[in-house]
Amino acid sequence: MDTVDLLIKSSTEFYNDLKADENGRYRSWEHCYSHFIKARESKEVDYDYLSLQLAFYLASWGMYRGSSFLLQKDYKVHIPVVKEQELKNQLSFTLITKILMGTLGCVPAYDRYFIAGIKNAH
Repeated sequence: MDTVDLLIKSSTEFYNDLKADENGRYRSWEHCYSHFIKARESKEVDYDYLSLQLAFYLASWGMYRGSSFLLQKDYKVHIPVVKEQELKNQLSFTLITKILMGTLGCVPAYDRYFIAGIKNAH
């Protein structure tokens, strides 16, 4: 099986698993992203609510575990990121890309699995 076939097969299996569980943890990205899309169209943005959405999405995707500084913070730590979409602090590349994926949907999350898959494809 070549890389493209493997990618399609894996993506299809992931999508089918996601569809099968309407409350699965990976739905948190869908919820987060949809709230950020709606907020872009709104004149009154609820930064607190968006920060809560972002925090839960990040937690469900593993960014609130281990040695992550986020483990010691509440969801309001994300308000500056939500307001400005600027990433000025010393954040990990994984966290930055997961925030961008959750809020803008513009890049995949460059976690260890994605990076390993990319390396394997070369």
